[in-house]
Amino acid sequence: MIGLSLGYDPMDAFYDWSLFGYDRLDAIYDWTLFGYDRLDTIYDRALFGYDRLDAIYDRDRFEYDRLDAIYDWPLFGYDRLDTIYDRPLFGYDRLDAIYDRALFGYDRLDSIYDRDRFGYDRSDAFYDWSLYGYDRLDAIYDRAH
Repeated sequence: MIGLSLGYDPMDAFYDWSLFGYDRLDAIYDWTLFGYDRLDTIYDRALFGYDRLDAIYDRDRFEYDRLDAIYDWPLFGYDRLDTIYDRPLFGYDRLDAIYDRALFGYDRLDSIYDRDRFGYDRSDAFYDWSLYGYDRLDAIYDRAH
């Protein structure tokens, strides 16, 4: 009887169930409980390849989801999902780099770049300075002048 009062009848429900495995009565139930239903999920997945149910799962697993990532990217040009990817690969991520830059004015990403380019970086220079009072960066500078 509830279906009839909603302009939806058991035949509609039967038709929707056989086609989608889901009907508007389920949607009404889900909306009441979660403020979200599987029809929203279908729409969100088609538009974004991601939905709030994925977000709920990701939040439980990672305390972070792609909706957060969408917010972080325009603000920082980087998000925590990148961090999750970068840490296992490199043992370091851009958030570490931001922290290191603020503290030291130099980070491991600079170090990787310098090592590739010069075979030497500021960490080596610091070590050499403490041992010899002179480093290869000084030598490079002195040779140029």
